[in-house]
Amino acid sequence: MTSLFAPVSIGPKRREMTFTSALTGFNNPTREIIKEAEKQFGADMRVSTILSIGSGRPALVAFDGPTPASNELLKGIVFDCERVARELATQLFNVDAYLRLNVDRGMENTEMSDWEGLGTIEGHTGTYLEIPAVTKAIDSSLQRLQDRVGSITLGQLSTLA
Repeated sequence: MTSLFAPVSIGPKRREMTFTSALTGFNNPTREIIKEAEKQFGADMRVSTILSIGSGRPALVAFDGPTPASNELLKGIVFDCERVARELATQLFNVDAYLRLNVDRGMENTEMSDWEGLGTIEGHTGTYLEIPAVTKAIDSSLQRLQDRVGSITLGQLSTLA
């Protein structure tokens, strides 16, 4: 986000590329990371864990009540990280290596400027991490990382994602 992070320049001087923002449509870059990892490490590289960390589920938008301001509705659609998360959860449903952590509720009204008030964020995160299914998924992922067990290759992941 250009308002929070300075642009990053990479590459040799004559071919240097500057990246300023991936805001529109890339708030959840998990699919792009899988593709890039395959290019960098090869299709046969085995993967033990892909960790996707969300920032909380967005509030529901209902169309049967008052019409939301068009810019708010558009912002909600453009910045929807959950679309990619839902697609990947479906496509990688049987892949043990994929883990998505995302607070279920309570974060939908948190603004980017609220990062200084970590108490609310910590509270919702702590509650989320107490859910038995979440704890079990984290423990399983940690075990695969410790054992260095790669259950799927980057090529297989690219095909699925």
